[in-house]
Amino acid sequence: MVATFAELESIGLAAGLCAVGITSADPFPAVRVDLEARKARGLDAGMQFTYRNPARSTDPDRSLAGATTVRTLLEGQPVTMEYAYGRLNLIVNRQNVITLVRCG
Repeated sequence: MVATFAELESIGLAAGLCAVGITSADPFPAVRVDLEARKARGLDAGMQFTYRNPARSTDPDRSLAGATTVRTLLEGQPVTMEYAYGRLNLIVNRQNVITLVRCG
């Protein structure tokens, strides 16, 4: 059975998430331009993963060749443990800073 977005959203919100969203694994060119401009102005606040290489951090395929899914998880959040080829997991802290990137 394939769940609809509405079903996934309902489950996520009932589990205590404040928002649920779905996106493709396409690059984010507008975000890359913004990150590069902020970095040039010194507004990177030491966030190495995001700002050290904006080309990589805004293109899931550069972190995981063939990426088809991007999943964002809060540190410590329970998750299913099945390995999904093509899935890029972005682990974020409560300040929405990426702290870990994993495949699967």
